[in-house]
Amino acid sequence: MVASMTSINASPSSETSDAADTAMIQVADFEAIFIRFQLPITNFIAHTIGNREQAFDLAQDVFVKAYKSLLGGTSIPQRALAAWLYRIAANTITDTLRRQHLIAWLALNQDSFEGGRFEERVADRQIIERVLWGMSPKYSTCLLLYEHQGLSCPEIAEVLHINLSAAKMRLVRSRKQFLTLYQKEIRA
Repeated sequence: MVASMTSINASPSSETSDAADTAMIQVADFEAIFIRFQLPITNFIAHTIGNREQAFDLAQDVFVKAYKSLLGGTSIPQRALAAWLYRIAANTITDTLRRQHLIAWLALNQDSFEGGRFEERVADRQIIERVLWGMSPKYSTCLLLYEHQGLSCPEIAEVLHINLSAAKMRLVRSRKQFLTLYQKEIRA
């Protein structure tokens, strides 16, 4: 049990990598899972819906769903844990937005800009927000998962319930759409 909790936080060596990949997440591992993923899941939700307070509530819902699922006997391989949690988060966001009839995609984190003058950072942030709001939600979500959350194409495919080639194509199209809209914004 301690080994599986340790492997959640540590990168396994090449010899233990196979064992770690096949290790299944247990209910007893939940505290370590929560500690490791609370902030990234909350940030993902906040960036997607644009409301930090609501993001905390939804993140709590995500972890309650994950806990109940593990308690109910759901088997999740350790290697699929992040994708599984992001999938729960994405589904929770979608359900909430459907209920509220609200889509507020991708409010950028103010801390994501380093250096430069404050006015330039604010102007850049506003342009990027307008561009992301103007994008198709399926493309902006894909771009956020890849660029901001650091998920790989296979992980994005798993989170969004699409095949790998569709995830790659969606990422290419999301970048193209972003660049097109961004160029229009800076010319305006």
